Amino acid sequence: MQYICKKVLTCLFILLATLLYSNELYFDKLSNESPSDFVLKSERLLNEANSEEDRLHIIYYTGRAWYKLKEDKKAIANLLILEKRLHAFEKKNPVISTKLYGEAAYLYTYLKYAFKAKGLLDDSNRISMFLSNKENFHEARAYFYFYTAKINSVNGEDDYSMQNYKKADDQYRILHSIKPSKNLRLGHSIAVNLGDVYMVKGDLKNALKYNHIALQRFDDGKFSGVAYMNIGMIHSRLNQKDSALVYYKKSIEPLKSEGNIEYLNESFDSIKSIFLAKNNVKMAKYYSETQVKFLQKLEKIDNIAINRANNYSSNEKKENFLKLALTVMSVLLLILIFRKIRNEKKIINLEKIIEASSQDLDSKTKLLSECQEEESPEDASIDNAYHKKILEQLTEYENTVFFIDPDITMSKVAVHLNISPQTLSRVINKNKDMNFSTYITTLRIEYIICQLSENPQYKSYKIAYLATLCGFASHSTFTKAFKNIKGISPSEYLEQLYAEGED
Repeated sequence: MQYICKKVLTCLFILLATLLYSNELYFDKLSNESPSDFVLKSERLLNEANSEEDRLHIIYYTGRAWYKLKEDKKAIANLLILEKRLHAFEKKNPVISTKLYGEAAYLYTYLKYAFKAKGLLDDSNRISMFLSNKENFHEARAYFYFYTAKINSVNGEDDYSMQNYKKADDQYRILHSIKPSKNLRLGHSIAVNLGDVYMVKGDLKNALKYNHIALQRFDDGKFSGVAYMNIGMIHSRLNQKDSALVYYKKSIEPLKSEGNIEYLNESFDSIKSIFLAKNNVKMAKYYSETQVKFLQKLEKIDNIAINRANNYSSNEKKENFLKLALTVMSVLLLILIFRKIRNEKKIINLEKIIEASSQDLDSKTKLLSECQEEESPEDASIDNAYHKKILEQLTEYENTVFFIDPDITMSKVAVHLNISPQTLSRVINKNKDMNFSTYITTLRIEYIICQLSENPQYKSYKIAYLATLCGFASHSTFTKAFKNIKGISPSEYLEQLYAEGED
Protein backbone atom coordinates (compact mmCIF):
# COMPACT_ATOMS: atom_id res chain seq x y z
CA MET A 1 0.00 0.00 0.00
CA GLN A 2 2.85 2.37 0.90
CA TYR A 3 4.52 1.56 -2.43
CA ILE A 4 1.30 2.40 -4.33
CA CYS A 5 0.97 5.74 -2.50
CA LYS A 6 4.53 6.65 -3.41
CA LYS A 7 3.83 5.81 -7.04
CA VAL A 8 0.67 7.93 -7.08
CA LEU A 9 2.49 10.88 -5.49
CA THR A 10 5.33 10.57 -8.00
CA CYS A 11 2.86 10.53 -10.90
CA LEU A 12 1.07 13.58 -9.50
CA PHE A 13 4.38 15.44 -9.16
CA ILE A 14 5.34 14.63 -12.75
CA LEU A 15 1.89 15.70 -13.95
CA LEU A 16 2.14 19.01 -12.07
CA ALA A 17 5.62 19.69 -13.47
CA THR A 18 4.37 18.89 -16.97
CA LEU A 19 1.43 21.26 -16.57
CA LEU A 20 3.71 24.06 -15.36
CA TYR A 21 6.09 23.48 -18.25
CA SER A 22 3.17 23.34 -20.71
CA ASN A 23 1.89 26.62 -19.27
CA GLU A 24 5.32 28.17 -19.90
CA LEU A 25 5.27 26.95 -23.51
CA TYR A 26 1.68 28.17 -23.85
CA PHE A 27 2.76 31.72 -23.03
CA ASP A 28 5.69 31.40 -25.43
CA LYS A 29 3.22 30.41 -28.12
CA LEU A 30 0.99 33.37 -27.22
CA SER A 31 3.93 35.74 -27.61
CA ASN A 32 4.38 34.63 -31.23
CA GLU A 33 0.73 35.02 -32.25
CA SER A 34 -0.11 37.29 -35.17
CA PRO A 35 -1.11 40.62 -33.51
CA SER A 36 -4.35 40.92 -35.47
CA ASP A 37 -5.32 37.32 -34.70
CA PHE A 38 -4.57 37.81 -31.04
CA VAL A 39 -6.66 40.96 -30.52
CA LEU A 40 -9.58 39.31 -32.28
CA LYS A 41 -9.62 36.40 -29.86
CA SER A 42 -8.32 38.18 -26.75
CA GLU A 43 -11.79 38.55 -25.23
CA ARG A 44 -12.49 34.84 -25.68
CA LEU A 45 -9.11 33.96 -24.17
CA LEU A 46 -9.88 36.13 -21.14
CA ASN A 47 -13.23 34.41 -20.63
CA GLU A 48 -11.64 30.97 -20.93
CA ALA A 49 -8.64 31.73 -18.68
CA ASN A 50 -8.33 29.40 -15.68
CA SER A 51 -6.48 31.77 -13.36
CA GLU A 52 -5.75 35.42 -12.69
CA GLU A 53 -2.14 34.80 -13.73
CA ASP A 54 -3.34 33.67 -17.17
CA ARG A 55 -5.65 36.68 -17.45
CA LEU A 56 -2.81 39.09 -16.60
CA HIS A 57 -0.60 37.57 -19.29
CA ILE A 58 -3.42 37.81 -21.84
CA ILE A 59 -4.01 41.48 -20.98
CA TYR A 60 -0.30 42.19 -21.45
CA TYR A 61 -0.08 40.32 -24.77
CA THR A 62 -3.20 42.15 -25.97
CA GLY A 63 -1.53 45.48 -25.21
CA ARG A 64 1.61 44.39 -27.01
CA ALA A 65 -0.45 43.25 -30.01
CA TRP A 66 -2.17 46.65 -30.20
CA TYR A 67 1.26 48.32 -30.09
CA LYS A 68 2.42 46.19 -33.03
CA LEU A 69 -0.73 47.24 -34.90
CA LYS A 70 0.22 50.90 -34.20
CA GLU A 71 -2.82 51.41 -31.97
CA ASP A 72 -0.89 53.09 -29.14
CA LYS A 73 -3.94 54.34 -27.23
CA LYS A 74 -5.40 50.83 -27.05
CA ALA A 75 -2.02 49.44 -26.02
CA ILE A 76 -1.84 51.96 -23.16
CA ALA A 77 -5.43 51.19 -22.13
CA ASN A 78 -4.48 47.53 -21.68
CA LEU A 79 -1.34 48.42 -19.76
CA LEU A 80 -3.38 50.59 -17.36
CA ILE A 81 -5.78 47.68 -16.75
CA LEU A 82 -2.79 45.38 -16.22
CA GLU A 83 -1.21 47.77 -13.72
CA LYS A 84 -4.41 48.07 -11.69
CA ARG A 85 -4.91 44.29 -11.51
CA LEU A 86 -1.24 43.68 -10.71
CA HIS A 87 -1.49 45.83 -7.59
CA ALA A 88 -4.16 43.44 -6.31
CA PHE A 89 -2.28 40.33 -7.49
CA GLU A 90 1.30 41.04 -6.37
CA LYS A 91 0.91 39.53 -2.89
CA LYS A 92 -0.48 36.30 -4.33
CA ASN A 93 2.44 35.76 -6.70
CA PRO A 94 5.30 38.25 -6.28
CA VAL A 95 7.53 36.53 -8.87
CA ILE A 96 5.00 36.71 -11.71
CA SER A 97 4.12 40.26 -10.65
CA THR A 98 7.80 41.26 -10.82
CA LYS A 99 8.00 39.79 -14.32
CA LEU A 100 4.82 41.47 -15.60
CA TYR A 101 5.72 44.85 -14.10
CA GLY A 102 9.01 44.55 -15.96
CA GLU A 103 7.36 43.54 -19.25
CA ALA A 104 4.88 46.42 -18.98
CA ALA A 105 7.72 48.87 -18.24
CA TYR A 106 9.57 47.56 -21.32
CA LEU A 107 6.51 48.15 -23.53
CA TYR A 108 5.96 51.63 -22.08
CA THR A 109 9.57 52.42 -23.08
CA TYR A 110 8.72 51.68 -26.71
CA LEU A 111 5.56 53.77 -26.35
CA LYS A 112 7.76 56.74 -25.26
CA TYR A 113 6.23 56.94 -21.77
CA ALA A 114 9.47 56.98 -19.78
CA PHE A 115 7.82 58.11 -16.54
CA LYS A 116 5.40 55.15 -16.62
CA ALA A 117 8.22 52.75 -17.45
CA LYS A 118 10.23 54.04 -14.47
CA GLY A 119 7.25 53.72 -12.13
CA LEU A 120 6.53 50.12 -13.09
CA LEU A 121 10.21 49.21 -12.95
CA ASP A 122 10.25 50.65 -9.41
CA ASP A 123 7.29 48.39 -8.58
CA SER A 124 9.21 45.42 -9.99
CA ASN A 125 12.21 46.31 -7.83
CA ARG A 126 10.06 46.91 -4.73
CA ILE A 127 8.35 43.52 -4.87
CA SER A 128 11.50 41.54 -5.61
CA MET A 129 13.64 43.11 -2.88
CA PHE A 130 11.93 41.69 0.20
CA LEU A 131 11.01 38.09 -0.61
CA SER A 132 11.88 35.73 2.24
CA ASN A 133 11.93 32.58 0.11
CA LYS A 134 15.42 32.35 -1.46
CA GLU A 135 14.21 30.61 -4.58
CA ASN A 136 11.54 33.25 -5.22
CA PHE A 137 13.94 36.07 -4.31
CA HIS A 138 16.60 35.12 -6.85
CA GLU A 139 14.06 34.39 -9.59
CA ALA A 140 12.32 37.74 -9.05
CA ARG A 141 15.63 39.63 -8.94
CA ALA A 142 16.69 37.92 -12.18
CA TYR A 143 13.47 39.16 -13.81
CA PHE A 144 13.97 42.70 -12.47
CA TYR A 145 17.57 43.00 -13.75
CA PHE A 146 16.61 41.34 -17.06
CA TYR A 147 13.91 43.91 -17.92
CA THR A 148 16.03 46.77 -16.59
CA ALA A 149 18.75 45.69 -19.02
CA LYS A 150 16.27 45.45 -21.93
CA ILE A 151 15.06 48.98 -21.22
CA ASN A 152 18.69 50.19 -21.04
CA SER A 153 19.25 48.61 -24.45
CA VAL A 154 16.23 50.37 -25.99
CA ASN A 155 17.53 53.67 -24.61
CA GLY A 156 20.97 53.04 -26.16
CA GLU A 157 22.65 52.61 -22.75
CA ASP A 158 24.81 49.63 -23.75
CA ASP A 159 27.15 49.74 -20.74
CA TYR A 160 24.26 49.78 -18.24
CA SER A 161 22.53 47.12 -20.29
CA MET A 162 25.53 44.79 -19.98
CA GLN A 163 25.86 45.45 -16.24
CA ASN A 164 22.21 44.58 -15.61
CA TYR A 165 22.24 41.50 -17.86
CA LYS A 166 25.27 40.28 -15.85
CA LYS A 167 23.37 40.90 -12.58
CA ALA A 168 20.40 39.00 -13.99
CA ASP A 169 22.74 36.16 -14.98
CA ASP A 170 24.27 36.09 -11.49
CA GLN A 171 20.82 35.82 -9.90
CA TYR A 172 19.81 33.09 -12.33
CA ARG A 173 22.98 31.07 -11.56
CA ILE A 174 22.14 31.18 -7.84
CA LEU A 175 18.55 30.17 -8.61
CA HIS A 176 19.84 27.32 -10.79
CA SER A 177 22.10 26.09 -7.98
CA ILE A 178 19.10 26.00 -5.62
CA LYS A 179 16.72 24.41 -8.15
CA PRO A 180 18.35 23.30 -11.43
CA SER A 181 15.06 22.86 -13.31
CA LYS A 182 13.62 26.27 -12.40
CA ASN A 183 12.67 28.66 -15.24
CA LEU A 184 15.08 27.43 -17.90
CA ARG A 185 13.58 29.79 -20.48
CA LEU A 186 14.54 32.81 -18.37
CA GLY A 187 18.13 31.59 -18.15
CA HIS A 188 18.18 31.01 -21.91
CA SER A 189 16.85 34.51 -22.65
CA ILE A 190 19.33 36.22 -20.30
CA ALA A 191 22.27 34.43 -21.93
CA VAL A 192 21.11 35.19 -25.51
CA ASN A 193 20.63 38.88 -24.74
CA LEU A 194 23.97 39.10 -22.95
CA GLY A 195 25.54 37.51 -26.03
CA ASP A 196 23.87 40.17 -28.19
CA VAL A 197 25.39 42.98 -26.11
CA TYR A 198 28.86 41.44 -26.41
CA MET A 199 28.31 41.10 -30.16
CA VAL A 200 27.41 44.79 -30.47
CA LYS A 201 30.60 45.64 -28.58
CA GLY A 202 32.63 43.48 -30.95
CA ASP A 203 33.60 40.91 -28.27
CA LEU A 204 32.87 37.83 -30.39
CA LYS A 205 34.51 35.43 -27.95
CA ASN A 206 32.09 36.26 -25.12
CA ALA A 207 29.18 36.57 -27.56
CA LEU A 208 29.86 32.99 -28.67
CA LYS A 209 30.27 31.82 -25.07
CA TYR A 210 26.91 33.15 -23.87
CA ASN A 211 24.94 31.88 -26.85
CA HIS A 212 26.34 28.40 -26.15
CA ILE A 213 25.40 28.84 -22.48
CA ALA A 214 21.86 29.69 -23.62
CA LEU A 215 21.67 26.39 -25.51
CA GLN A 216 23.02 24.49 -22.52
CA ARG A 217 20.31 25.97 -20.31
CA PHE A 218 17.38 25.40 -22.64
CA ASP A 219 17.38 23.75 -26.05
CA ASP A 220 14.31 21.71 -26.89
CA GLY A 221 14.49 22.32 -30.64
CA LYS A 222 11.59 24.81 -30.61
CA PHE A 223 12.80 28.00 -28.96
CA SER A 224 16.53 28.05 -29.69
CA GLY A 225 16.58 29.48 -33.21
CA VAL A 226 17.98 32.91 -32.32
CA ALA A 227 20.86 31.38 -30.33
CA TYR A 228 21.77 29.07 -33.22
CA MET A 229 21.55 31.94 -35.69
CA ASN A 230 23.75 34.14 -33.48
CA ILE A 231 26.39 31.42 -33.24
CA GLY A 232 26.30 31.03 -37.02
CA MET A 233 26.73 34.80 -37.42
CA ILE A 234 29.71 34.87 -35.04
CA HIS A 235 31.46 31.97 -36.82
CA SER A 236 30.84 33.75 -40.11
CA ARG A 237 32.48 36.93 -38.82
CA LEU A 238 35.41 34.85 -37.60
CA ASN A 239 35.66 33.58 -41.20
CA GLN A 240 34.76 30.04 -40.06
CA LYS A 241 32.27 29.50 -42.87
CA ASP A 242 31.81 25.72 -42.44
CA SER A 243 30.94 26.07 -38.75
CA ALA A 244 28.69 29.04 -39.53
CA LEU A 245 26.81 26.96 -42.10
CA VAL A 246 26.16 24.18 -39.55
CA TYR A 247 24.60 26.57 -37.03
CA TYR A 248 22.63 28.58 -39.59
CA LYS A 249 21.07 25.31 -40.77
CA LYS A 250 20.31 24.30 -37.16
CA SER A 251 18.47 27.61 -36.65
CA ILE A 252 15.91 26.98 -39.42
CA GLU A 253 13.61 24.45 -37.73
CA PRO A 254 13.46 26.25 -34.35
CA LEU A 255 12.80 29.57 -36.07
CA LYS A 256 10.01 27.94 -38.07
CA SER A 257 8.49 26.58 -34.83
CA GLU A 258 8.71 30.02 -33.22
CA GLY A 259 7.14 31.65 -36.27
CA ASN A 260 10.14 34.01 -36.31
CA ILE A 261 10.01 34.72 -40.04
CA GLU A 262 12.33 37.75 -39.95
CA TYR A 263 15.26 35.85 -38.40
CA LEU A 264 14.44 32.86 -40.58
CA ASN A 265 14.98 34.97 -43.68
CA GLU A 266 18.20 36.30 -42.19
CA SER A 267 19.47 32.73 -41.75
CA PHE A 268 18.48 31.85 -45.32
CA ASP A 269 20.32 34.92 -46.65
CA SER A 270 23.46 33.91 -44.77
CA ILE A 271 23.32 30.26 -45.88
CA LYS A 272 22.88 31.35 -49.48
CA SER A 273 25.83 33.75 -49.25
CA ILE A 274 28.12 31.03 -47.89
CA PHE A 275 27.19 28.58 -50.64
CA LEU A 276 27.72 31.25 -53.29
CA ALA A 277 31.15 32.00 -51.80
CA LYS A 278 31.92 28.27 -52.14
CA ASN A 279 30.70 28.39 -55.77
CA ASN A 280 28.03 25.82 -54.87
CA VAL A 281 25.30 27.32 -57.05
CA LYS A 282 23.05 24.29 -56.75
CA MET A 283 22.71 24.53 -52.95
CA ALA A 284 22.48 28.33 -53.09
CA LYS A 285 19.60 27.98 -55.54
CA TYR A 286 17.88 25.37 -53.33
CA TYR A 287 17.98 27.62 -50.26
CA SER A 288 16.99 30.64 -52.34
CA GLU A 289 13.87 28.82 -53.58
CA THR A 290 13.05 27.71 -50.04
CA GLN A 291 13.48 31.28 -48.83
CA VAL A 292 11.13 32.58 -51.52
CA LYS A 293 8.44 30.19 -50.26
CA PHE A 294 8.76 31.65 -46.78
CA LEU A 295 8.76 35.21 -48.11
CA GLN A 296 5.52 34.49 -49.93
CA LYS A 297 4.12 33.04 -46.74
CA LEU A 298 5.24 36.13 -44.83
CA GLU A 299 3.59 38.47 -47.36
CA LYS A 300 0.37 36.48 -47.15
CA ILE A 301 0.41 36.60 -43.35
CA ASP A 302 1.22 40.34 -43.39
CA ASN A 303 -1.63 41.07 -45.79
CA ILE A 304 -4.10 39.00 -43.77
CA ALA A 305 -2.95 40.71 -40.57
CA ILE A 306 -3.32 44.17 -42.08
CA ASN A 307 -6.77 43.40 -43.49
CA ARG A 308 -7.98 41.90 -40.23
CA ALA A 309 -6.62 44.80 -38.21
CA ASN A 310 -8.28 47.31 -40.54
CA ASN A 311 -11.57 45.39 -40.44
CA TYR A 312 -11.40 45.22 -36.66
CA SER A 313 -10.90 48.95 -36.36
CA SER A 314 -13.54 49.65 -39.00
CA ASN A 315 -16.17 47.51 -37.28
CA GLU A 316 -15.46 49.17 -33.96
CA LYS A 317 -16.12 52.63 -35.45
CA LYS A 318 -18.80 51.61 -37.95
CA GLU A 319 -21.82 52.95 -36.09
CA ASN A 320 -20.37 56.44 -35.60
CA PHE A 321 -19.12 56.53 -39.16
CA LEU A 322 -22.55 55.61 -40.56
CA LYS A 323 -24.21 58.34 -38.52
CA LEU A 324 -21.70 60.89 -39.78
CA ALA A 325 -22.09 59.68 -43.37
CA LEU A 326 -25.89 59.98 -43.22
CA THR A 327 -25.63 63.50 -41.82
CA VAL A 328 -23.21 64.57 -44.55
CA MET A 329 -25.35 62.98 -47.26
CA SER A 330 -28.44 64.77 -45.95
CA VAL A 331 -26.67 68.13 -46.02
CA LEU A 332 -25.36 67.50 -49.52
CA LEU A 333 -28.83 66.53 -50.69
CA LEU A 334 -30.31 69.75 -49.33
CA ILE A 335 -27.56 71.75 -51.06
CA LEU A 336 -28.25 70.01 -54.36
CA ILE A 337 -32.00 70.67 -54.09
CA PHE A 338 -31.37 74.31 -53.27
CA ARG A 339 -29.02 74.67 -56.23
CA LYS A 340 -31.53 73.00 -58.50
CA ILE A 341 -34.18 75.52 -57.55
CA ARG A 342 -31.79 78.43 -58.06
CA ASN A 343 -29.98 77.34 -61.14
CA GLU A 344 -31.18 74.53 -63.41
CA LYS A 345 -28.43 75.24 -65.88
CA LYS A 346 -25.69 74.41 -63.35
CA ILE A 347 -27.34 71.10 -62.60
CA ILE A 348 -27.41 70.21 -66.29
CA ASN A 349 -23.71 71.00 -66.59
CA LEU A 350 -22.99 68.96 -63.49
CA GLU A 351 -24.87 65.97 -64.95
CA LYS A 352 -22.83 66.24 -68.14
CA ILE A 353 -19.61 66.20 -66.11
CA ILE A 354 -20.74 63.15 -64.11
CA GLU A 355 -21.78 61.34 -67.30
CA ALA A 356 -18.44 62.05 -68.96
CA SER A 357 -16.60 60.96 -65.80
CA SER A 358 -18.41 57.61 -65.59
CA GLN A 359 -17.60 56.84 -69.24
CA ASP A 360 -13.91 57.55 -68.93
CA LEU A 361 -12.04 57.34 -65.60
CA ASP A 362 -9.00 59.03 -67.07
CA SER A 363 -11.16 61.93 -68.21
CA LYS A 364 -12.53 62.20 -64.69
CA THR A 365 -9.04 62.32 -63.19
CA LYS A 366 -8.01 64.96 -65.71
CA LEU A 367 -11.14 67.00 -65.01
CA LEU A 368 -10.59 66.85 -61.25
CA SER A 369 -6.96 67.83 -61.77
CA GLU A 370 -8.05 70.81 -63.87
CA CYS A 371 -10.56 71.81 -61.18
CA GLN A 372 -7.82 71.62 -58.53
CA GLU A 373 -5.54 73.74 -60.69
CA GLU A 374 -8.30 76.29 -61.09
CA GLU A 375 -8.65 76.44 -57.31
CA SER A 376 -4.86 76.85 -56.88
CA PRO A 377 -3.62 78.90 -59.86
CA GLU A 378 -0.18 79.30 -58.25
CA ASP A 379 0.31 75.51 -58.67
CA ALA A 380 -0.80 75.44 -62.30
CA SER A 381 2.56 76.39 -63.78
CA ILE A 382 5.65 75.95 -61.70
CA ASP A 383 8.63 77.46 -63.42
CA ASN A 384 12.18 76.18 -63.17
CA ALA A 385 13.14 78.71 -60.51
CA TYR A 386 10.30 77.56 -58.28
CA HIS A 387 11.31 73.92 -58.82
CA LYS A 388 14.87 74.76 -57.88
CA LYS A 389 13.75 76.50 -54.71
CA ILE A 390 11.64 73.49 -53.64
CA LEU A 391 14.51 71.10 -54.40
CA GLU A 392 16.86 73.19 -52.26
CA GLN A 393 14.36 73.06 -49.39
CA LEU A 394 13.94 69.31 -49.87
CA THR A 395 17.72 68.73 -49.84
CA GLU A 396 18.02 70.75 -46.66
CA TYR A 397 15.15 68.75 -45.14
CA GLU A 398 16.93 65.49 -46.05
CA ASN A 399 19.71 66.46 -43.64
CA THR A 400 17.22 66.01 -40.77
CA VAL A 401 16.83 62.34 -41.85
CA PHE A 402 13.05 62.78 -41.75
CA PHE A 403 12.72 59.73 -43.99
CA ILE A 404 13.58 57.22 -41.23
CA ASP A 405 10.24 58.03 -39.58
CA PRO A 406 8.18 54.87 -40.38
CA ASP A 407 5.01 56.99 -40.52
CA ILE A 408 6.31 59.61 -42.96
CA THR A 409 3.86 60.60 -45.70
CA MET A 410 3.86 62.91 -48.69
CA SER A 411 1.40 65.18 -46.89
CA LYS A 412 3.72 65.56 -43.87
CA VAL A 413 6.66 66.51 -46.10
CA ALA A 414 4.49 68.90 -48.11
CA VAL A 415 3.29 70.64 -44.92
CA HIS A 416 6.91 71.08 -43.79
CA LEU A 417 7.85 72.62 -47.17
CA ASN A 418 4.67 74.74 -47.20
CA ILE A 419 3.50 73.39 -50.58
CA SER A 420 0.70 71.11 -51.74
CA PRO A 421 1.23 67.30 -51.99
CA GLN A 422 0.47 67.53 -55.73
CA THR A 423 3.27 70.07 -56.21
CA LEU A 424 5.71 67.93 -54.20
CA SER A 425 4.82 64.87 -56.26
CA ARG A 426 5.38 66.73 -59.55
CA VAL A 427 8.72 68.13 -58.39
CA ILE A 428 10.03 64.72 -57.30
CA ASN A 429 8.77 63.00 -60.46
CA LYS A 430 10.22 65.64 -62.78
CA ASN A 431 13.57 66.27 -61.08
CA LYS A 432 14.41 62.91 -59.46
CA ASP A 433 12.72 60.67 -62.04
CA MET A 434 10.93 58.62 -59.38
CA ASN A 435 7.74 58.68 -57.33
CA PHE A 436 7.57 59.68 -53.67
CA SER A 437 7.61 56.11 -52.35
CA THR A 438 10.74 55.19 -54.33
CA TYR A 439 12.36 58.46 -53.26
CA ILE A 440 11.85 57.67 -49.55
CA THR A 441 12.99 54.04 -49.99
CA THR A 442 16.18 55.16 -51.77
CA LEU A 443 17.00 57.68 -49.03
CA ARG A 444 16.54 55.01 -46.36
CA ILE A 445 18.79 52.46 -48.08
CA GLU A 446 21.51 55.04 -48.76
CA TYR A 447 21.26 56.18 -45.12
CA ILE A 448 21.78 52.68 -43.66
CA ILE A 449 24.65 52.01 -46.11
CA CYS A 450 26.31 55.22 -44.92
CA GLN A 451 25.85 54.18 -41.26
CA LEU A 452 27.35 50.75 -41.97
CA SER A 453 30.39 52.40 -43.54
CA GLU A 454 30.93 55.07 -40.89
CA ASN A 455 29.90 53.28 -37.69
CA PRO A 456 31.56 49.86 -37.11
CA GLN A 457 29.01 48.83 -34.47
CA TYR A 458 26.25 48.83 -37.09
CA LYS A 459 27.87 45.77 -38.70
CA SER A 460 27.04 43.82 -35.53
CA TYR A 461 23.32 44.61 -35.65
CA LYS A 462 20.81 42.09 -36.93
CA ILE A 463 19.12 42.72 -40.27
CA ALA A 464 15.73 43.15 -38.58
CA TYR A 465 17.18 45.86 -36.31
CA LEU A 466 18.89 47.63 -39.23
CA ALA A 467 15.49 47.66 -40.96
CA THR A 468 13.86 49.50 -38.04
CA LEU A 469 16.76 51.96 -37.79
CA CYS A 470 16.11 53.26 -41.30
CA GLY A 471 12.30 53.27 -41.10
CA PHE A 472 11.18 49.95 -42.59
CA ALA A 473 8.29 48.11 -40.96
CA SER A 474 9.65 44.60 -41.53
CA HIS A 475 12.70 42.55 -42.43
CA SER A 476 11.14 41.37 -45.71
CA THR A 477 10.29 44.88 -46.94
CA PHE A 478 13.81 46.07 -46.12
CA THR A 479 15.41 43.07 -47.85
CA LYS A 480 13.37 43.61 -51.03
CA ALA A 481 14.15 47.32 -51.12
CA PHE A 482 17.85 46.71 -50.50
CA LYS A 483 18.03 44.10 -53.28
CA ASN A 484 16.22 46.41 -55.71
CA ILE A 485 18.69 49.24 -55.09
CA LYS A 486 21.98 47.42 -54.44
CA GLY A 487 21.38 44.18 -56.35
CA ILE A 488 22.26 42.02 -53.33
CA SER A 489 20.63 41.22 -49.97
CA PRO A 490 21.63 43.05 -46.75
CA SER A 491 23.34 39.89 -45.44
CA GLU A 492 25.38 39.57 -48.63
CA TYR A 493 26.34 43.25 -48.39
CA LEU A 494 27.50 42.76 -44.78
CA GLU A 495 29.57 39.73 -45.82
CA GLN A 496 31.27 41.92 -48.44
CA LEU A 497 32.03 44.59 -45.83
CA TYR A 498 33.63 42.00 -43.53
CA ALA A 499 35.63 40.55 -46.43
CA GLU A 500 36.91 44.04 -47.31
CA GLY A 501 37.79 44.65 -43.67
CA GLU A 502 39.82 41.43 -43.51
CA ASP A 503 41.72 42.41 -46.66
